[in-house]
Amino acid sequence: MRVEALIDVGSNSLKMLVVAVEGGSYRELLDWAEVTRLSEGLGRTGRLDEAAMARGLSALARCVRRARDLGAARIEAVGTMALRRAENRDEFLARAQAACEIAIAVISGEKEAELSFLGAISGGREPAGDLGVLDCGGQSTEFIRGRQGRIVSTRSLPVGARQAQEAFLPSDPALPQELDRLREHLARCFAVLAPMPTGLVGVGGTVNTLAAVMRGQPASPPAALQGASLDRAEIERQIRLYAGLDQASRRRLPGLPPERADIILAGAAVIAAAMDALGATVMAVSARGLRHGLLRARGLTPRDA
Repeated sequence: MRVEALIDVGSNSLKMLVVAVEGGSYRELLDWAEVTRLSEGLGRTGRLDEAAMARGLSALARCVRRARDLGAARIEAVGTMALRRAENRDEFLARAQAACEIAIAVISGEKEAELSFLGAISGGREPAGDLGVLDCGGQSTEFIRGRQGRIVSTRSLPVGARQAQEAFLPSDPALPQELDRLREHLARCFAVLAPMPTGLVGVGGTVNTLAAVMRGQPASPPAALQGASLDRAEIERQIRLYAGLDQASRRRLPGLPPERADIILAGAAVIAAAMDALGATVMAVSARGLRHGLLRARGLTPRDA
């Protein structure tokens, strides 16, 4: 048996999965996430600002320490849209290497989509028919179509929860006209998408937060949300709820992690617009994601699947 850690350095949060691997399967030891807001301000400047980098590096250092405390001999880390886009990403990567002795591989949008799909289907048997996967991140949203467990097509669009919030919702609470402009923008962005297959699965922090608020209880552990179902009407209900509250009030909502109160309205709007473009009225929730996809790509499956 060997212990490994998989780290997803995302645009809004950092996620880590620590597993014990034996043969062709693994057992989860720790599934951990922390909101870092790494991409905060990126849309305005094209750069990671110093405070955002400091938060990201601090979270990464805690991550690596926890992984090593659990005996991880191998730590694999990947970066997504914020690090693909930032002009000064090399500075962040160098500082991560120096402070944490870890190399972060910045992956393409297509690779991110592929890994999200593999993560979404990693919990059990191969899907028998068509399947769509929707992954809303901080700076991008990935769309993946699969058939019988195999990827048919992927698409990554530069639209995400934090990006949308910073670009369109500066007021607190958001003004009705700001939300209208955001929703019009999202409809235009997602008009390039064709309808998804019958089955749609959502992954990522926004989707899991919407499910947690629907249930009125925290998404802890994340696996507790696996298999939940979100319909379009529930997402619209939450959009109305968030639009009527300022951030301080949102932080008190049951099930909503306080650190996501600033972007949850924009994130819900992204999910709603994506579902409309895909012709979907309901979406299954997966607590698994890119970090699980890294294991699936190597042919490893969860021991309890």
